[in-house]
Amino acid sequence: MSEKGQCRIGLIGCGNVGTHLAAALVKSGFQLRAIYARRIEAAEATRRHALAPFHLSADRTAKAANETRYECIACDSLETMGTCGIDLLIFCVSDDAISPLAQEAAKYMPKALFVHTAGSVPMSVFQGVAHQYGVIYPLQTFSKSRSIQFADVPLFVEGSDDEVESKLLALTTRLSTHVQLMDSQRRKNLHLSAVFACNFPNALFGVAEDLLSEAGVPRQALAPLIEETLKKFIADGAAASQTGPAKRNDQVVIARQEAMLSHEPLKLEVYRVLTDLIRQSSRKSL
Repeated sequence: MSEKGQCRIGLIGCGNVGTHLAAALVKSGFQLRAIYARRIEAAEATRRHALAPFHLSADRTAKAANETRYECIACDSLETMGTCGIDLLIFCVSDDAISPLAQEAAKYMPKALFVHTAGSVPMSVFQGVAHQYGVIYPLQTFSKSRSIQFADVPLFVEGSDDEVESKLLALTTRLSTHVQLMDSQRRKNLHLSAVFACNFPNALFGVAEDLLSEAGVPRQALAPLIEETLKKFIADGAAASQTGPAKRNDQVVIARQEAMLSHEPLKLEVYRVLTDLIRQSSRKSL
């Protein structure tokens, strides 16, 4: 802890999640002391984005003074980060990078609480590396180019013991209004469901966009349909909301649309798999 009793936070990773989380931590009044990335330019860009609220003054002297008061460094060395007295180290990196980075970071920050933000990586990835560890999983799709209200992002928390969970709940409830405890196994299921609910549909949006482009139709033509589909799912669930030729078992339409995709084997295969999935799901809901 710092001389004021505040937790000094270090953040590893400057991708989509790291960029948004860094800004949210600063905005919520936490002491973000260091940001690490393999490339110093990436760390510096994330640092400046996070400190943007301190740069609002038109007076350059005032800007410099504000930035000085908020001590946060960008670094490409974990050894350098280790000089910042880090109490809490948050890993916002790819799943495969968590373990090797944690082992390296433990050399310089052996007393820090280690936390990762991955949905499908168990908390035990830190076992034997850190004395205290946990998870803060933000269930949202992040892009650096889009602003987001972090207070609306659901955060799922897990800690290696009651003390850690208490610390992480105290932190996350300042970041978001939607916080709950969830163990690693349930979080894996949640992450898998998010892949089906977010990543796969977006890939299918891409297929739809290609088909529209071939016909000279803008993608915005689908916006009302997508919005209503989402509203129905939230209100009534998937089974009650399903419509379309597969639901009706309209063989004529299905055959016609398969023929339209005959020159693109992968898209045709996806069409057939999803058609079978809808048929099976519809039979179960009867």
